[in-house]
Amino acid sequence: MQATTVFKVAKTLSCHCWNKDRTQVALATRNDNTIQIYTNCTSSKFEDWKLIHTLTGHDLPITALDWDPNYNRILSCSEDCNAYVWNLEDGKWMPTLVLLKIKRAALCCKWSPDGKAFAVGSSERKLRICTFNTYENLWVNPSGLHAKLEKETEESGTETPTISNKAKGSIFCVCWDRTGQLLCRGSLDGSMSIVSTYYDPTQPIQDCPFDITSKDLFGYVFGDKCDVVEAIAVNLSNTAIAYADRSSNVYVLEFTGHMMSKRTISCPCLPFTSLLFVRDDVMVAGGFDSDLHVLAKQAGEWKYVGVADLSASDASGSSRMSSSFQERIRMLQSNTNRGSLRNSTSMDQGSTSSGPHRNMILEIREKSRESNQQKVKEISTCGLDGRIVIWNMDLILTKMNV
Repeated sequence: MQATTVFKVAKTLSCHCWNKDRTQVALATRNDNTIQIYTNCTSSKFEDWKLIHTLTGHDLPITALDWDPNYNRILSCSEDCNAYVWNLEDGKWMPTLVLLKIKRAALCCKWSPDGKAFAVGSSERKLRICTFNTYENLWVNPSGLHAKLEKETEESGTETPTISNKAKGSIFCVCWDRTGQLLCRGSLDGSMSIVSTYYDPTQPIQDCPFDITSKDLFGYVFGDKCDVVEAIAVNLSNTAIAYADRSSNVYVLEFTGHMMSKRTISCPCLPFTSLLFVRDDVMVAGGFDSDLHVLAKQAGEWKYVGVADLSASDASGSSRMSSSFQERIRMLQSNTNRGSLRNSTSMDQGSTSSGPHRNMILEIREKSRESNQQKVKEISTCGLDGRIVIWNMDLILTKMNV
């Protein structure tokens, strides 16, 4: 059994997402405005993958993709300030334009867990949460307090905080909690905010980390200041929220009932651009140094465990632990062996990583879970090297004794 399976898909990639049964993958290449959909993706050879659709509609490069498993819809956003919802009709993917009403690039997007709403973050510092309007046959911002506050703010010219204009910088990442009633966002201004997205009073309020029963609809719930926030993730049981910043720190908010505690993990590596929980007490991260890193809760404390090194393990099967000193020695030795000069014409050359990626990891996706839904068995990553890598987390974590 292999720990990783590598697919060289393109010269470079920006994002990818899987359909419900993981037989198809949608991806966007760097600086391209089309979406490519491949099928037969259960094969371990890229030659067996088949390109079945190329979706066109955006005018500028695509920045993010997400595939809703509930209704089999693809969400895309782009530097052209637009987002599209793609529906499969009679074997063809048909786009529906989303009215975002923004004047700068859309940077990130995520479907809600139930597939009835989605969020889009932009470089205009605005967060859009959209639902489907059956009367207009469009995806629009829901009416109510959110729209009212935003309209009043724009007309008066004041800076009254709302869900849309509270961020002072571009919104880099968004993540829903498991109930779909809370949304986390990370911003260029160094803020991580959690807001209530409970917009339908006819629906019951589910149990979630923060008590939103006394909050206004679309209300601000919690905020934290750090460095530029690049990634956010929520664990499988909805009891912890993690976010990473450009100081190479990962922060974990843990909840017992409605009581919250905060932990800070200082990581001896370059900053992370993506986070994912594979268990409630284990998360993986990838970023600028092209390695997959493991962080875990051990003896009641969150710690940086090390790099998911895929080299042959020793006879005793001992874990390869990485301290700050060991990590720096490894990087210096790698630079010495390879030489200090790098070939700028090739993105696959000059990497200090011993892993499957040769350039920074942009995105981590869940590939498969165990039947009890409490542990992720496989994940996928994509990076600037144009590779999609499937990681067998059961095997990797067993080698690392995590």
